Amino acid sequence: MKNGLGLVMPFLWASVILGSLAFSIHLYRQTYRAGTVFTPAVPRMQRPFDFKADKKDLGAFTGPVLLLSVKKERNALWSTRYWNPGSVVLEVPVQVTSCGICVRLALWDAGQYSVDLSDPGTGRVVSRSSLKVVVPLSVYRNDVLLLGAILALSFLSGRLASGTLFQILPQAFQNRKKYGIFLAGLVFFALGLILLPYPETAPPRGHTISHSPGPTFESEGRPDAVPAFLGTNVGQGGSGGVLRIWHHMDNWTEFGRTLTLFEGPVGPLSPRNAFFLPPDDGRYFLTFWHSAYPGLSFEEENGLFRAHPVSPPFPAGIYLGLALLSFAGFSRGALPPAGKVSRRSNRP
Repeated sequence: MKNGLGLVMPFLWASVILGSLAFSIHLYRQTYRAGTVFTPAVPRMQRPFDFKADKKDLGAFTGPVLLLSVKKERNALWSTRYWNPGSVVLEVPVQVTSCGICVRLALWDAGQYSVDLSDPGTGRVVSRSSLKVVVPLSVYRNDVLLLGAILALSFLSGRLASGTLFQILPQAFQNRKKYGIFLAGLVFFALGLILLPYPETAPPRGHTISHSPGPTFESEGRPDAVPAFLGTNVGQGGSGGVLRIWHHMDNWTEFGRTLTLFEGPVGPLSPRNAFFLPPDDGRYFLTFWHSAYPGLSFEEENGLFRAHPVSPPFPAGIYLGLALLSFAGFSRGALPPAGKVSRRSNRP
């Protein structure tokens, strides 16, 4: 019976692995499934997606321009929280074209959003859509590597020091089972300090933010973050055109990639109805193509915003969690082999 099971097990494991791979490919493809309004239906943070509202979805509205407003409703679990919940992260007048409203967006932070199209004259909401932005697994890749490196290096350090510690404190390692349970609990406690979301912190004081065109601060989840106004940098002529807002990424996994935050046909821009919240520090580039007179070639205007970093409060909880995690790995590596403990404990 055991021999027969041993012959079948490799084929069973191969079937499980291949089935899991096929199922994961199916789930991955489903994440790119197109929705009725958004494509993909559930976009990832810091990944571009399409927003489309057909003319039939606009009801009786027949005007040339609608005001697009993207508001963050709440944070997602383990999100980066670059935008404070309840804040309007993007507002821009968009043109109603032959396809209705067709623009391209990218949202920096994961969570729940509401996307409204309203009449700029009356403020009446013409269309409202709910959007959920999820976190791609690649965002946590560096975190997993960091935690793994801390555990591995601390374990190896404890293994190198195990001989000395065993001679100095032999009684501390007598009961390996109880000590192992204690270390496992310590690891879970440390991961809880690192991964559990913390409550919202009060905005830092002492920062003056310029409302005029020029330097602005990054949002960093602050409720008092001041938006960057678009109409004062491009589109001063009062005519519509095509607007693009883009940013050079500078995080570990996306360094050097260009992220387009918004791209699409827009109406006349002004500081009252065209702004966005810079989520991260760095340079934000604006490109605006427009034609002064019908039939003429497009002219290009370029603008620039610089978002300076705001120093966040010291992450005491995360620091304590990392310290406890390294201590747990070191203590586990310092445990002597079971044979040495038993021989040591049996000595008269």
